[in-house]
Amino acid sequence: MKLRIEKAKELLSSDPAIKIYEVCEKIGYHDPAHFTHLFKKRVGVTPLEYKNEIK
Repeated sequence: MKLRIEKAKELLSSDPAIKIYEVCEKIGYHDPAHFTHLFKKRVGVTPLEYKNEIK
């Protein structure tokens, strides 16, 4: 899980136009809600909040 979250952070940082569901597909999650829950648990913010912080 840690590697997937790190890859998600990398994708969100490198492509500001990427959608959350696209990140999910690329890292192997099929449920964006589940991914969002895991991401927030690990990182402390949702993927969208993370994406907005790095803009």
